[in-house]
Amino acid sequence: MSRPGAMQRRVQLGYALSSEEHPPLDLVAYAKQAEDTGFEFALISDHYHPWTSRQGQSSFVWSVLGALATNTSRLQIGTGVTCPSVRTHPAVVAQASATVATLMPGRRGEHYTVENATLYTRPDEPPPFMVAASGEQAAELAGRTGDGFISTAPVASLVDTFAKAQSAAGRGGDAPRYGQLTVCWAADEAAARKIALEWWPNSALHGELSVELPVPAHYEQATVDVTEDMIARSIICGPDPERHLEGIEEFADAGFDHVYVHQVGPDQEGFMRFYDEHVLPHYR
Repeated sequence: MSRPGAMQRRVQLGYALSSEEHPPLDLVAYAKQAEDTGFEFALISDHYHPWTSRQGQSSFVWSVLGALATNTSRLQIGTGVTCPSVRTHPAVVAQASATVATLMPGRRGEHYTVENATLYTRPDEPPPFMVAASGEQAAELAGRTGDGFISTAPVASLVDTFAKAQSAAGRGGDAPRYGQLTVCWAADEAAARKIALEWWPNSALHGELSVELPVPAHYEQATVDVTEDMIARSIICGPDPERHLEGIEEFADAGFDHVYVHQVGPDQEGFMRFYDEHVLPHYR
């Protein structure tokens, strides 16, 4: 199988560390395995609750990042994404970011003003800050204030808005653009669809409903009628390498130069083997 488009442009492939599905020590082990497999970066999700109770986890990301720093050596690591207000005071996020950056030197707009606060533990270079967006206004804000852009959908207009805002702000217009691709690898498609529905039914929710509900029970109520067919429209399910490559290329076609892959469910090792054999070789 040959994919000349994948060979002609530089797309970095990363791994999504799903804090909602895996306990901290497993996340650390998966990050090391991702590094050994050949993924170039990893982004870890940061939530107080999982989306549904079945997912079952939601560790404090800044503690996990410290462990990730000491158990990997070259993997670029960041949050995808974090909340610098409301849940955690922005000064605390700044302190946590600076400390993590000192633990992994060389791997890593509008700002809050905090009176009488000094960060004494700081990296030589400040870590880059990526801004997530799913709409035009947020993409424009990301371009004006961020060092990069993160999104979960391959929407070219958002990338264009981000790049234009970067250029208008004198920030170059060529900052990194990260897209998250959600998949569920399993030995056959039928098994993958069942796993995806069990572990990640929230992928079928769209619009404000997908982000505004306050507790897992509400997401469980909102997804009670979600079917495997609905899940298969939002998650790439099964062992066909071509479908996974097409998902990555869809992001690349939209202007993303980094794609990090979220494997739904407990079988992360099988996913790593599959990507090592059938997907990563196209981007090395």
